[in-house]
Amino acid sequence: MSNLEAAGVKNTEWSCVYHLSDFSVEVSLDNHYSKVYRFSPDDFQ
Repeated sequence: MSNLEAAGVKNTEWSCVYHLSDFSVEVSLDNHYSKVYRFSPDDFQ
């Protein structure tokens, strides 16, 4: 996520990091990289 923050531009709407080892995802909205939402497959059952 820190790499996405460094590469982000002013109008970035969301940034995602996908973890293929456990199929989870981390999402940051509107350049707010200090607030990250984490989702795992268990969240969708």
